[in-house]
Amino acid sequence: MIAALNRYKPKYIVAIRSNHGVCLGAGEKVRQNIWLAYEQKLSRLCSESRYIREIIFGKRRVVRYYQITSCVN
Repeated sequence: MIAALNRYKPKYIVAIRSNHGVCLGAGEKVRQNIWLAYEQKLSRLCSESRYIREIIFGKRRVVRYYQITSCVN
């Protein structure tokens, strides 16, 4: 599915549930950047604080992966 999206080069976001795994090559590691806070607009009058960080599987690639949450532990 993502390969089909890449063919047409639109800007897109794909949500992947937390119970999905990722295959890494030998010696590759997963790293996470620090959490950054931002305000998510929910409507014209309302917004909520959210947090985002980049997840890097092995080395940084053209397709980026981010984790987004409403609370940081």
